[in-house]
Amino acid sequence: MSGEDLSEIDFSNAELIRVTFQGNNLRDTNFKNATIQESSFTKMVFQELNLSKVDFQACIFDRVDFNGVNLAYANLEETEFKNVKI
Repeated sequence: MSGEDLSEIDFSNAELIRVTFQGNNLRDTNFKNATIQESSFTKMVFQELNLSKVDFQACIFDRVDFNGVNLAYANLEETEFKNVKI
């Protein structure tokens, strides 16, 4: 998915495997309790999102802004971070 407007979508409890997100609008998107594995996020702004309890195993985050994000209990095992803002 490149440049898509994904704002206000409820991905809570969703399972997304091997998805590529690039430059998407995620304003007010809910990923709580989602499983997102082996996926990549490039040039993304996650500001103020609730990512608690999300399984991000083996994901890649490149040029992602995590300012104000709730990552409580998120699984970041084998996750790679490049040029991120926290």
